[in-house]
Amino acid sequence: MLFANKKRKNKFPTRLPSGQVIYYGVIPLLLFIVLLLSSCSGIKAPVSQFNKYELKQIGLSKAILVFYFDIENPNDIPLGIKDINYSVQLDGNKVVTGTNEGFSMSGREKKLVQFPVELSYTDLARQALNLAKKFIMRNGNVQYKIDGQLSIIDNIGMSARVPLLAEGEIKLF
Repeated sequence: MLFANKKRKNKFPTRLPSGQVIYYGVIPLLLFIVLLLSSCSGIKAPVSQFNKYELKQIGLSKAILVFYFDIENPNDIPLGIKDINYSVQLDGNKVVTGTNEGFSMSGREKKLVQFPVELSYTDLARQALNLAKKFIMRNGNVQYKIDGQLSIIDNIGMSARVPLLAEGEIKLF
């Protein structure tokens, strides 16, 4: 029993007189996790709402249609939008998919975001008969659907995806 009489100083874990064991290294880790989770729970996802569409250009070979969405940061802290992935359907046919570059939003900021859609008449010609029937049946109106996701990242590095959706009818005449 060479070491039996030596007292242990500052060794982990420490045993209290009641027999409980204290792990000093775990307490700061637990506090850090609790603070991190409590700060994350207060962050709200940005709100996206369809604003309008605009037929920007009609040419001999293509038309450019632009969809506008209001994106609002409901938080007091800034958020980064990493990117926006979207697809556009006309009368149930997917005509374009795309990705918009990201941007940053300060707290409580609202931005108008554009989704330009270039419609080539040659691409639409493949579906022309189907579109023409629906176009005539609806008095010159075309159904649209935009489906996508915002990829967000907050100031502490947490990321999430927020859905983006709009459906309606484009009145061409």
